[in-house]
Amino acid sequence: MIANIAEDELFSVYSDRPILSGLTVVHTGYNNFKYVAGSKVKRKEEHYTMHFILSGSGFLHIGGKTYELSKGDMFYCSPDELFSYYPKEDDPWEYVWFGFYGESVEEILRLIGLNSEVYARKAAVTDSVVKIIDVFLREVKKSSKKFSLSAVAAFTGIMSELATDDAPFKPENMTRRYVNHARNCIENNFSDSEFRIEHVGQLLFLNHTYLCRLFLSETGTTMISYLRECRINAAKKMLFTTDKTVREISLNCGFGDYPHFCKIFLRSTGCTPSEYREKIKNRL
Repeated sequence: MIANIAEDELFSVYSDRPILSGLTVVHTGYNNFKYVAGSKVKRKEEHYTMHFILSGSGFLHIGGKTYELSKGDMFYCSPDELFSYYPKEDDPWEYVWFGFYGESVEEILRLIGLNSEVYARKAAVTDSVVKIIDVFLREVKKSSKKFSLSAVAAFTGIMSELATDDAPFKPENMTRRYVNHARNCIENNFSDSEFRIEHVGQLLFLNHTYLCRLFLSETGTTMISYLRECRINAAKKMLFTTDKTVREISLNCGFGDYPHFCKIFLRSTGCTPSEYREKIKNRL
């Protein structure tokens, strides 16, 4: 039994305020069937419900299947299906339940090994799960003002304990992360003639020299070369797709100095911007 609930006490809290679009716990509570009668009547719930059996045993009928469940097991019910569940008369169960809905429900169920064909798990209510439930109900009984957020925190904590997705954890490559951020920063700002590669390190709170070294080791090119490449590629595209003058294109691609643009373009492509435009037109 949950430590902070008296043996003959029933408990329930409800909230109609959605907190997160991905997951909202709308109600939760505790039932001890030594003191309330079970029902075999088939019914539907408005929301998903998940039950954690703390003691006793009983039956769940859902989706054309029957589950015999006991202490430590858990089960869920979908709002889309008729179900019934009830305790054994000689071994009445007690359980804690959560009612929930949201965009993340199917993914949550997948992570803990449940779906539209599997509605229950054996031996799921570990000591860690009971501790989370106990702490949560203790706090809610003190004050229900924080119920909505506290319920989501408790529920996701339990789901984390139950997660069966054993995909290996892959530590993030920090060098790749920094370089990807640097790339994005350059790609999003190259058209600004005031933009300099020194700004990238400032945005990432990294030493400029250190970031340049990381970028070179990861990409095989320097940051200044990548910035120049972004600007030249943008200019080539504009020469092909617009009727803007070469000078206008120079400014639009972040080259504040027109002669410098022409010089860089010639070095990069082997022809002037005007010659490049003419070549492209002749190919059409």
